[in-house]
Amino acid sequence: MKLEQTNSDIKEYGKKYHFYYNEANLTVVCTTMYKGQLVRGIAKCDPDDNFNIDLGKTLAYMRCKVKFARKKFKRSLRASNEAFVAANRAKYNLDKAREFMCDSEMQLANAIDELKEFEEKLNN
Repeated sequence: MKLEQTNSDIKEYGKKYHFYYNEANLTVVCTTMYKGQLVRGIAKCDPDDNFNIDLGKTLAYMRCKVKFARKKFKRSLRASNEAFVAANRAKYNLDKAREFMCDSEMQLANAIDELKEFEEKLNN
């Protein structure tokens, strides 16, 4: 059964977290979404303990928050690795372009010098 979010819940947990309670299993589930995927934190009460829904909500929320943060961190690592590869590729391409530019500049200078020498021979 979905639990209604109270104002204190929204203040404490935010609007993006939702709670569900299964009375038969004494379980509270906290859910949120990350990049279109459902993220869940679960708090299950031991049958020998006294069930406290507020403690269950807090524990489920914290577990959900850890899973959410772990997914976000893994995504940031992938993005960082992709950026690192792209930066290295760009540096390689820049180095090649500079090498090409230097080579073509030398070819141009040599061609101009050869032309001048040839023209001088023609004029003599």
